Amino acid sequence: MRRAVDGGLVGRQLDTHIVICGFPRTGTTLLQLLIESCVEDICSFVGEVEAGWACRNANRRHRWMVTKRPDDISEIDRLRDWYRDHPGRLAALLPIRDPRDVLTSTHAGYPPSRGYYCEPERWSAVHRRVRNLEGDADVTTLRYEDLVRCPQQVQDLLDERLGLERIARFEDYESFAETKAHTLHDIDLGALGGIRPIDDQAVDRWEQPEHRDRLVAMLRVLPELPEAVRHWGYASDDGWVERLVSR
Repeated sequence: MRRAVDGGLVGRQLDTHIVICGFPRTGTTLLQLLIESCVEDICSFVGEVEAGWACRNANRRHRWMVTKRPDDISEIDRLRDWYRDHPGRLAALLPIRDPRDVLTSTHAGYPPSRGYYCEPERWSAVHRRVRNLEGDADVTTLRYEDLVRCPQQVQDLLDERLGLERIARFEDYESFAETKAHTLHDIDLGALGGIRPIDDQAVDRWEQPEHRDRLVAMLRVLPELPEAVRHWGYASDDGWVERLVSR
């Protein structure tokens, strides 16, 4: 069952549908909660819902609507077609993260037996799609590392790009987030570690020795991985590959 959180304001019309999608394990749940907590007059949902369902069925009496579902990266063209013929506009947010951290990330909402969360086939498919979309006028890429280290810079960027009406700073979201926590499934709260201060403890975890075998295996099946690391500025050359393989 898909359900919006509230009924909206009489007389308001939807301005922008914010769609958070793309790579998993890139802070998508945190970004959703920050936006829900800190933006005025926003329609949000209980758990993940498909952006396509939301634009067709949700109320349109808020200025903003936000949905978060990584797999909606494959729906961007259809969403563009929808908003071409209906009131409102699409704003796609594509969080990115050091690919080495994405591929060595686990999910606290799942049992340890699941192992690493993002399989190489999924990462590769999303990588191709993000590379095709980045730079489009209705797309904003956001670095996970910036979100957890410099949340105000990310909020300023979103305010500038989307014209968001701020009621709180991302850094202060905790004071407002308790009223939004019911929009998250237990699995999402588990992934976040609960409502807590933003921190960067998960940055560069790929460097821990226990992830070496995983990364060596990823280099064999993802020949595009070193170039992706360079493309998004996480390394200036491929020296890390040689160091990793020669350990």
